[in-house]
Amino acid sequence: GVEQNATTAPTAEAATPVPATVAPREYSTDEATLPIPGTLSAPATEDPDAGKDFDTLTFARTGGVDAQPLNIQLTGAGVLTRDGAVSQLSANQVAQIVKALDDINFFGLDGVFTAPGTSADAYHYELTVERDGASRTLKAEDGFIPPELVQLIGQISALGQ
Repeated sequence: GVEQNATTAPTAEAATPVPATVAPREYSTDEATLPIPGTLSAPATEDPDAGKDFDTLTFARTGGVDAQPLNIQLTGAGVLTRDGAVSQLSANQVAQIVKALDDINFFGLDGVFTAPGTSADAYHYELTVERDGASRTLKAEDGFIPPELVQLIGQISALGQ
């Protein structure tokens, strides 16, 4: 009787092939990944117009514990409007802002500087630079700003004080 058991057909369970879709999907690291908030990604493109003066720079800060908004507009000619008060910057001061924008490759800068669900007490910043018909806006908020951008925001926030 033992030989008969050895020749029995395999059970249906063993004969059923496992569908390929059951295997867990392997995720490769080559797939697009979101940048970590508060970090700069590798520059997307080299700025062909680096060193050129901007036409206008507009900066807005909202939020914060004091909830005092700050609005700054600066023209390439050095006309500064800070919360409605108009003043004139020197060509050297404007050149420093142009250099700071070039230093961080503003028009080629890539990264995420905000995150959902942050505190209303955090400052939120919006910086728009227009130059030769091109315009670029960066949005950022406290806690998600890389040091390179913190320096630029500080430099712009201090204009006209």
